[in-house]
Amino acid sequence: MRTEHSQRDLDALFGQIRESLESAHRAREQALRLSREVVQHAANAIRAVHRGDAAVAEASLHAAASLLQQIAASLQCLSFLPSPVRCRAGRAFKKG
Repeated sequence: MRTEHSQRDLDALFGQIRESLESAHRAREQALRLSREVVQHAANAIRAVHRGDAAVAEASLHAAASLLQQIAASLQCLSFLPSPVRCRAGRAFKKG
């Protein structure tokens, strides 16, 4: 009887761990995808500056900033990161 109860507890615990790791993986994949877009926007901004097109450069930088905020939000679910790391990431991407 004790073994059955313990096995159910372990199965539930492993299920929670699996879901936590899958959630972290999804967040990581989203952050990687968005970070590639950030790099593209930054490159577009640099090219626009070289052409002297400030409006396009500014629009590209705003798009990149918006994506960085999305990245920070998607990584908030990674509760196994130390709190200062999560807080630093959130502040680094805020406009201000």
